[in-house]
Amino acid sequence: MKYIFLISIIFLSIYHIGFAQEKQPNNLLIIIDSSRSMLQLTRDGKEKLWSAKTALNKLMDKLPSDTNVGLMVFGHREKNKCDDIEIVLPLAPLTDRTIIKEKLNTLKPTGVTPLTMSLEQAAEHLKKFKGKSTILLLTDGKETCGGNPAKLVSNISAKYGIIVIVDVVGLNVTAVEKKQLEAIAKAGGGNYYSANTSYELTAAVSDIAEERVIEIEVNINANSPGKEGQVRTLTDKHLGTLSINYSHIVNSIYIYDKNTNQRVDGKAMWIHLENQYSTYLEPGLYRIELHSSSGKEPIKIDNIKINPNKKTTINVN
Repeated sequence: MKYIFLISIIFLSIYHIGFAQEKQPNNLLIIIDSSRSMLQLTRDGKEKLWSAKTALNKLMDKLPSDTNVGLMVFGHREKNKCDDIEIVLPLAPLTDRTIIKEKLNTLKPTGVTPLTMSLEQAAEHLKKFKGKSTILLLTDGKETCGGNPAKLVSNISAKYGIIVIVDVVGLNVTAVEKKQLEAIAKAGGGNYYSANTSYELTAAVSDIAEERVIEIEVNINANSPGKEGQVRTLTDKHLGTLSINYSHIVNSIYIYDKNTNQRVDGKAMWIHLENQYSTYLEPGLYRIELHSSSGKEPIKIDNIKINPNKKTTINVN
Protein backbone atom coordinates (compact mmCIF):
# COMPACT_ATOMS: atom_id res chain seq x y z
CA MET A 1 0.00 0.00 0.00
CA LYS A 2 2.90 2.27 0.86
CA TYR A 3 4.41 1.71 -2.60
CA ILE A 4 1.11 2.40 -4.34
CA PHE A 5 0.81 5.67 -2.44
CA LEU A 6 4.37 6.67 -3.37
CA ILE A 7 3.81 5.84 -7.03
CA SER A 8 0.64 7.95 -6.95
CA ILE A 9 2.56 10.93 -5.60
CA ILE A 10 5.22 10.57 -8.29
CA PHE A 11 2.55 10.30 -10.99
CA LEU A 12 0.72 13.37 -9.76
CA SER A 13 3.98 15.32 -9.59
CA ILE A 14 4.83 14.39 -13.17
CA TYR A 15 1.28 15.26 -14.23
CA HIS A 16 1.53 18.66 -12.56
CA ILE A 17 4.93 19.42 -14.10
CA GLY A 18 3.71 18.35 -17.52
CA PHE A 19 0.88 20.83 -17.45
CA ALA A 20 2.62 23.74 -15.74
CA GLN A 21 4.00 24.92 -19.03
CA GLU A 22 5.62 28.22 -19.71
CA LYS A 23 3.51 30.87 -21.37
CA GLN A 24 4.10 30.72 -25.11
CA PRO A 25 5.12 33.93 -26.86
CA ASN A 26 3.04 35.85 -29.37
CA ASN A 27 4.61 35.88 -32.83
CA LEU A 28 3.73 38.68 -35.24
CA LEU A 29 5.19 38.59 -38.74
CA ILE A 30 4.37 41.70 -40.75
CA ILE A 31 4.38 41.49 -44.56
CA ILE A 32 4.44 44.91 -46.19
CA ASP A 33 3.83 45.66 -49.85
CA SER A 34 6.52 47.90 -51.35
CA SER A 35 5.42 47.48 -54.96
CA ARG A 36 5.28 50.34 -57.45
CA SER A 37 1.59 51.02 -56.84
CA MET A 38 2.35 51.98 -53.23
CA LEU A 39 3.53 55.32 -54.67
CA GLN A 40 -0.13 56.18 -55.25
CA LEU A 41 -2.08 58.32 -52.81
CA THR A 42 -4.70 57.39 -50.27
CA ARG A 43 -8.01 59.21 -50.29
CA ASP A 44 -6.65 61.72 -47.79
CA GLY A 45 -3.75 62.56 -50.10
CA LYS A 46 -0.92 60.61 -48.43
CA GLU A 47 1.44 58.23 -50.24
CA LYS A 48 0.34 54.66 -49.54
CA LEU A 49 3.76 53.41 -48.47
CA TRP A 50 4.26 56.45 -46.26
CA SER A 51 0.91 55.69 -44.64
CA ALA A 52 1.93 52.07 -44.08
CA LYS A 53 5.25 53.07 -42.52
CA THR A 54 3.50 55.57 -40.24
CA ALA A 55 0.91 53.01 -39.09
CA LEU A 56 3.55 50.38 -38.35
CA ASN A 57 5.84 52.84 -36.58
CA LYS A 58 2.97 53.72 -34.25
CA LEU A 59 2.26 50.03 -33.76
CA MET A 60 5.85 49.40 -32.65
CA ASP A 61 5.33 51.86 -29.80
CA LYS A 62 2.29 49.91 -28.57
CA LEU A 63 3.47 46.29 -28.77
CA PRO A 64 4.70 44.56 -25.59
CA SER A 65 8.47 44.04 -25.57
CA ASP A 66 8.06 40.27 -25.14
CA THR A 67 6.24 40.01 -28.48
CA ASN A 68 8.25 38.31 -31.22
CA VAL A 69 8.08 40.63 -34.23
CA GLY A 70 9.42 40.08 -37.74
CA LEU A 71 9.26 42.14 -40.92
CA MET A 72 9.00 40.81 -44.48
CA VAL A 73 8.92 43.04 -47.55
CA PHE A 74 8.26 42.43 -51.22
CA GLY A 75 8.70 44.61 -54.30
CA HIS A 76 11.24 46.90 -52.66
CA ARG A 77 14.34 46.36 -54.84
CA GLU A 78 13.56 45.14 -58.38
CA LYS A 79 10.94 46.38 -60.85
CA ASN A 80 9.69 43.12 -62.36
CA LYS A 81 11.03 40.35 -60.11
CA CYS A 82 8.48 38.06 -58.48
CA ASP A 83 11.16 36.71 -56.15
CA ASP A 84 11.97 40.16 -54.77
CA ILE A 85 10.98 39.07 -51.27
CA GLU A 86 13.08 39.59 -48.17
CA ILE A 87 12.78 38.99 -44.45
CA VAL A 88 14.49 42.22 -43.50
CA LEU A 89 14.03 41.50 -39.81
CA PRO A 90 13.72 37.88 -38.64
CA LEU A 91 11.25 37.12 -35.87
CA ALA A 92 12.70 38.14 -32.50
CA PRO A 93 11.63 39.80 -29.21
CA LEU A 94 10.89 43.50 -29.63
CA THR A 95 13.74 44.67 -27.42
CA ASP A 96 14.87 47.45 -29.77
CA ARG A 97 11.99 49.17 -31.54
CA THR A 98 14.28 51.53 -33.44
CA ILE A 99 15.65 48.71 -35.61
CA ILE A 100 12.32 47.85 -37.20
CA LYS A 101 11.49 51.54 -37.61
CA GLU A 102 14.79 52.11 -39.41
CA LYS A 103 14.11 49.14 -41.71
CA LEU A 104 10.66 50.51 -42.54
CA ASN A 105 11.97 53.97 -43.32
CA THR A 106 14.41 52.65 -45.96
CA LEU A 107 11.67 51.10 -48.13
CA LYS A 108 10.89 52.51 -51.58
CA PRO A 109 7.97 51.46 -53.83
CA THR A 110 9.53 49.59 -56.76
CA GLY A 111 8.28 46.21 -57.92
CA VAL A 112 5.38 43.75 -58.22
CA THR A 113 3.05 41.90 -55.83
CA PRO A 114 3.98 38.23 -55.19
CA LEU A 115 1.46 37.53 -52.43
CA THR A 116 1.57 33.72 -52.67
CA MET A 117 5.35 33.42 -52.56
CA SER A 118 5.53 35.92 -49.70
CA LEU A 119 2.97 34.03 -47.62
CA GLU A 120 4.74 30.75 -48.32
CA GLN A 121 8.07 32.13 -47.17
CA ALA A 122 6.37 33.60 -44.09
CA ALA A 123 5.00 30.16 -43.14
CA GLU A 124 8.43 28.62 -43.71
CA HIS A 125 9.92 31.19 -41.34
CA LEU A 126 7.22 30.82 -38.66
CA LYS A 127 7.49 27.03 -38.43
CA LYS A 128 10.76 27.50 -36.52
CA PHE A 129 9.01 29.23 -33.62
CA LYS A 130 6.76 28.10 -30.79
CA GLY A 131 3.73 30.09 -29.67
CA LYS A 132 0.71 31.72 -31.27
CA SER A 133 1.52 33.18 -34.68
CA THR A 134 -0.13 35.93 -36.69
CA ILE A 135 0.72 37.14 -40.17
CA LEU A 136 -0.28 40.73 -40.83
CA LEU A 137 -0.38 41.33 -44.60
CA LEU A 138 -0.57 44.96 -45.65
CA THR A 139 -1.06 45.48 -49.39
CA ASP A 140 -2.77 47.70 -51.95
CA GLY A 141 -3.43 45.06 -54.58
CA LYS A 142 -3.95 41.49 -55.66
CA GLU A 143 -1.48 38.79 -56.67
CA THR A 144 0.48 39.75 -59.83
CA CYS A 145 2.80 36.76 -60.07
CA GLY A 146 0.35 34.01 -60.97
CA GLY A 147 -0.09 32.35 -57.58
CA ASN A 148 -3.21 31.45 -55.59
CA PRO A 149 -2.65 33.00 -52.15
CA ALA A 150 -5.93 31.85 -50.56
CA LYS A 151 -5.26 28.23 -51.53
CA LEU A 152 -1.72 28.47 -50.17
CA VAL A 153 -2.94 29.87 -46.86
CA SER A 154 -5.62 27.20 -46.49
CA ASN A 155 -2.88 24.53 -46.68
CA ILE A 156 -0.36 26.13 -44.29
CA SER A 157 -1.37 24.03 -41.27
CA ALA A 158 -1.17 20.73 -43.14
CA LYS A 159 2.04 21.57 -45.00
CA TYR A 160 4.04 23.25 -42.25
CA GLY A 161 2.52 21.81 -39.09
CA ILE A 162 1.77 25.21 -37.57
CA ILE A 163 -1.32 27.16 -36.64
CA VAL A 164 -1.21 30.71 -37.88
CA ILE A 165 -3.81 33.43 -38.27
CA VAL A 166 -3.60 35.62 -41.36
CA ASP A 167 -5.06 39.11 -41.10
CA VAL A 168 -5.12 41.32 -44.19
CA VAL A 169 -5.37 45.08 -44.64
CA GLY A 170 -6.29 46.27 -48.14
CA LEU A 171 -5.20 49.84 -48.74
CA ASN A 172 -7.51 51.69 -51.13
CA VAL A 173 -8.17 48.56 -53.23
CA THR A 174 -10.68 47.86 -56.03
CA ALA A 175 -13.65 45.51 -55.66
CA VAL A 176 -11.79 42.73 -57.51
CA GLU A 177 -8.67 43.15 -55.36
CA LYS A 178 -10.77 43.23 -52.20
CA LYS A 179 -12.40 39.91 -53.11
CA GLN A 180 -9.05 38.15 -53.33
CA LEU A 181 -7.74 39.72 -50.13
CA GLU A 182 -10.90 38.78 -48.24
CA ALA A 183 -10.44 35.19 -49.44
CA ILE A 184 -6.88 35.16 -48.04
CA ALA A 185 -8.05 36.38 -44.62
CA LYS A 186 -10.91 33.87 -44.56
CA ALA A 187 -8.59 30.98 -45.48
CA GLY A 188 -6.21 32.09 -42.71
CA GLY A 189 -8.90 32.31 -40.04
CA GLY A 190 -8.33 36.03 -39.72
CA ASN A 191 -10.05 39.28 -40.60
CA TYR A 192 -10.00 41.56 -43.62
CA TYR A 193 -9.84 45.33 -43.10
CA SER A 194 -10.46 47.97 -45.76
CA ALA A 195 -8.44 51.16 -45.34
CA ASN A 196 -8.93 54.03 -47.76
CA THR A 197 -7.10 56.71 -45.78
CA SER A 198 -3.94 56.85 -43.70
CA TYR A 199 -6.08 57.22 -40.58
CA GLU A 200 -8.11 54.10 -41.41
CA LEU A 201 -4.89 52.19 -42.03
CA THR A 202 -3.47 53.12 -38.63
CA ALA A 203 -6.76 52.12 -36.96
CA ALA A 204 -6.88 48.76 -38.80
CA VAL A 205 -3.30 47.84 -37.88
CA SER A 206 -3.96 48.80 -34.27
CA ASP A 207 -7.17 46.72 -34.16
CA ILE A 208 -5.37 43.64 -35.45
CA ALA A 209 -2.58 43.97 -32.91
CA GLU A 210 -5.03 44.51 -30.06
CA GLU A 211 -7.01 41.44 -31.05
CA ARG A 212 -3.99 39.19 -31.46
CA VAL A 213 -1.20 40.23 -29.11
CA ILE A 214 -1.88 43.22 -26.85
CA GLU A 215 -3.34 43.08 -23.35
CA ILE A 216 -5.30 46.32 -23.10
CA GLU A 217 -5.12 48.36 -19.90
CA VAL A 218 -7.70 51.08 -19.36
CA ASN A 219 -7.24 53.86 -16.81
CA ILE A 220 -10.35 55.19 -15.08
CA ASN A 221 -10.24 58.43 -13.12
CA ALA A 222 -11.63 57.81 -9.64
CA ASN A 223 -12.17 61.54 -9.14
CA SER A 224 -15.19 61.36 -11.44
CA PRO A 225 -17.60 59.19 -9.38
CA GLY A 226 -20.55 57.76 -11.24
CA LYS A 227 -18.91 58.40 -14.61
CA GLU A 228 -19.00 55.52 -17.06
CA GLY A 229 -15.84 54.37 -18.84
CA GLN A 230 -15.25 52.40 -22.02
CA VAL A 231 -13.13 49.25 -22.11
CA ARG A 232 -11.81 47.31 -25.09
CA THR A 233 -10.32 43.84 -24.95
CA LEU A 234 -9.14 40.99 -27.13
CA THR A 235 -10.49 37.72 -28.58
CA ASP A 236 -9.71 33.95 -28.20
CA LYS A 237 -11.21 30.72 -26.65
CA HIS A 238 -13.34 30.36 -23.41
CA LEU A 239 -13.36 32.10 -20.00
CA GLY A 240 -11.84 35.55 -19.79
CA THR A 241 -10.13 37.21 -16.83
CA LEU A 242 -11.10 40.53 -15.29
CA SER A 243 -8.44 42.22 -13.15
CA ILE A 244 -9.15 45.45 -11.26
CA ASN A 245 -6.33 47.53 -9.77
CA TYR A 246 -7.20 50.47 -7.54
CA SER A 247 -5.24 52.97 -5.47
CA HIS A 248 -7.91 54.08 -2.99
CA ILE A 249 -10.13 52.37 -0.39
CA VAL A 250 -12.67 49.98 -1.90
CA ASN A 251 -15.01 48.00 0.35
CA SER A 252 -17.08 46.21 -2.28
CA ILE A 253 -16.89 45.40 -5.97
CA TYR A 254 -20.09 44.42 -7.80
CA ILE A 255 -20.21 42.95 -11.29
CA TYR A 256 -23.39 43.08 -13.38
CA ASP A 257 -24.29 41.38 -16.63
CA LYS A 258 -24.83 44.21 -19.12
CA ASN A 259 -27.70 42.46 -20.90
CA THR A 260 -29.70 41.16 -17.92
CA ASN A 261 -28.60 43.76 -15.35
CA GLN A 262 -28.21 40.84 -12.92
CA ARG A 263 -25.33 40.74 -10.48
CA VAL A 264 -22.87 37.95 -11.26
CA ASP A 265 -20.01 36.25 -9.46
CA GLY A 266 -16.75 35.28 -11.05
CA LYS A 267 -16.05 31.63 -11.78
CA ALA A 268 -13.35 29.41 -10.28
CA MET A 269 -11.09 32.19 -9.07
CA TRP A 270 -11.36 35.26 -6.87
CA ILE A 271 -7.94 36.68 -6.05
CA HIS A 272 -8.07 39.49 -3.53
CA LEU A 273 -4.64 41.01 -3.06
CA GLU A 274 -3.90 44.45 -1.67
CA ASN A 275 -5.49 46.90 -4.10
CA GLN A 276 -6.36 44.20 -6.63
CA TYR A 277 -9.24 41.89 -7.52
CA SER A 278 -9.17 39.26 -10.26
CA THR A 279 -11.80 36.81 -11.42
CA TYR A 280 -12.74 34.58 -14.34
CA LEU A 281 -15.90 35.52 -16.24
CA GLU A 282 -17.92 34.12 -19.10
CA PRO A 283 -17.40 36.11 -22.33
CA GLY A 284 -19.82 39.01 -22.59
CA LEU A 285 -20.49 42.63 -21.64
CA TYR A 286 -20.37 43.72 -17.99
CA ARG A 287 -20.72 46.73 -15.72
CA ILE A 288 -18.78 47.03 -12.47
CA GLU A 289 -19.26 49.25 -9.45
CA LEU A 290 -16.60 50.03 -6.84
CA HIS A 291 -18.06 51.08 -3.48
CA SER A 292 -16.28 52.68 -0.52
CA SER A 293 -17.43 53.46 3.02
CA SER A 294 -16.80 57.19 2.62
CA GLY A 295 -20.29 57.93 1.37
CA LYS A 296 -19.07 58.99 -2.07
CA GLU A 297 -20.85 57.93 -5.22
CA PRO A 298 -19.65 54.52 -6.44
CA ILE A 299 -17.29 54.44 -9.37
CA LYS A 300 -19.15 52.90 -12.30
CA ILE A 301 -17.40 51.41 -15.33
CA ASP A 302 -19.64 50.31 -18.15
CA ASN A 303 -19.29 48.29 -21.36
CA ILE A 304 -16.51 46.02 -20.15
CA LYS A 305 -16.15 43.38 -22.82
CA ILE A 306 -14.76 40.06 -21.63
CA ASN A 307 -13.52 37.88 -24.45
CA PRO A 308 -12.43 34.23 -24.26
CA ASN A 309 -9.05 33.25 -22.84
CA LYS A 310 -7.89 36.86 -22.50
CA LYS A 311 -7.26 39.24 -19.62
CA THR A 312 -8.84 42.67 -19.25
CA THR A 313 -7.07 44.95 -16.76
CA ILE A 314 -8.74 48.05 -15.36
CA ASN A 315 -6.67 50.60 -13.45
CA VAL A 316 -8.72 52.87 -11.19
CA ASN A 317 -6.59 55.85 -10.18
